[in-house]
Parts: sequence; structure tokens; C-alpha cells
Amino acid sequence: MRGLVARLPLVLVLLVVCVGPAKAQPGYDRDQGKYDELAAVPPKQKEAALVPQVASSSKSARAERARKKSRASTTQGAVEVGKISFYGSKFHGRRTASGERFDQNALTAAHPRLPFGTRLRVTNLSNGKSVVVRVNDRGPFIKNRILDVSRAAARELEMIDAGVVRARVEVL
Repeated sequence: MRGLVARLPLVLVLLVVCVGPAKAQPGYDRDQGKYDELAAVPPKQKEAALVPQVASSSKSARAERARKKSRASTTQGAVEVGKISFYGSKFHGRRTASGERFDQNALTAAHPRLPFGTRLRVTNLSNGKSVVVRVNDRGPFIKNRILDVSRAAARELEMIDAGVVRARVEVL
């Protein structure tokens, strides 16, 4: 037993020398502790793997129709009619999707697709009041609404009490 205990350090040293330090597997990221599929791929194949795959014909046709619809609605004179709402104090001072700070006292609006800076004439269909706003945010995120306007714009449209009204939105 004494001889075995005396030889134990020698055996451990030999094991470390023979086996050597553990090598990382190709694709294993030791810093993050997870397997990265692209780390083991040669550089030229990695570039090809990062390029998005072409969608099937039905998906690409659908995407093309959506792109055309989006482009058509950004042209001057394009009109949308639907429900609009307003947002104010809860978001006042927060960053908008365009990067600027939301000011509930400015005449601004949130639209799902129109480019930032697009000017719109919004007309409340229940009373005929209208206001010109500038798109600086994305939204609304509630189904069947086409636009969110700031509190100041809602005041001009006399829709504060109603909250949601039918309106005509025209690109200027």
C-alpha cells in the first residue's frame, strides 16, 4: 500500500503529460460555454451560411405584394380610412422608434410603415376637424387601428373624450 501511495504523484504527472491539456472541439466556444455551429465551418462556407436563403415563390410573391402596397401608401395623396387613437403622458419623454424623445405636446404620430418624417393630414370623420402631423414613431400595436396621434393632435381633432375615432389619413 505504501508503494502505491508513493507512486501516486508520479502516475498523475504521467497522465497529464501523456493526455495533455484538453483541446477545445472545433466549434466549441469556451468563453460562452456553448457550441457555435459556424465556428467549425471554413470561412467561405461561413459567408454562404450567413446569406439568407431565398424564400419559396409563394412567400416571395406575398412579400412583393406587401412591399408594393407599402410603397403605394407612401406616395403623396395616398389615403387610409380607419380607427385612430392617441397616446400621451405614459410615453412622454421616452425615445420613439425614430430615436427622438416623444413630446405629447407636439403634433406627431405613430404609423406602422410610413417613413419617419412623413407629413399626414388627419381628419376626424365624426366632426370634420383636421390636423397635420409628422410620423416619428411606430404603432399602433392594437389590431384594426391605422394611426396613433400625440395628445396635442388629439386635442386639435377633439377626440380626447372619445379616445378612438374613425379618421381619414392622407399623405402630404
